[in-house]
Amino acid sequence: MRLAFLTLVAASIALPASAQVRVAMGEQVVFTLDAGAAVEVKREEAAPNPYERALAQEFGRGDHDDAIGANGVVLPARRDRPAAPPPEPGKIRARFTPALREAHSLLVIDNGYDQGLVYRATIGVDGKSGPTDVCLVMPGKATIEHWPYKIAWIELRDFRLVPWKPGDGLPCA
Repeated sequence: MRLAFLTLVAASIALPASAQVRVAMGEQVVFTLDAGAAVEVKREEAAPNPYERALAQEFGRGDHDDAIGANGVVLPARRDRPAAPPPEPGKIRARFTPALREAHSLLVIDNGYDQGLVYRATIGVDGKSGPTDVCLVMPGKATIEHWPYKIAWIELRDFRLVPWKPGDGLPCA
């Protein structure tokens, strides 16, 4: 009985459900959703991968200056950009990495669910925090959020899976 209780306690500590997920710069968090709450599966350090480095260069050149605020843009595949790692089915991965010599910030969220993912976010900069615009994450795809300044952390919350099909556009708020 005592062993079963300790195992149950250890399991609840290892996989806490939370209304929000805070991701520090240089970190990756993988989680699932249970009734809108995040259940953390894995948290580890994350360095920019080749896909993220290529995206950072595109943002640095101004290739995606039209994708700001409520103006979400679906980025087409490019021959000169490495392919994005595929999302893991049934999981969400949030990677928050520095870009352009750590002067910019890049958030990549992979949605391994078969519905769109809507969420809200707060960023921490220079000891202050505030909300930021983010876009829906299409089913089975990744979304990229870019800020042309250094951010210490981002907190993701209010997760909702919603029906989505290609003609629905890319809502941002």
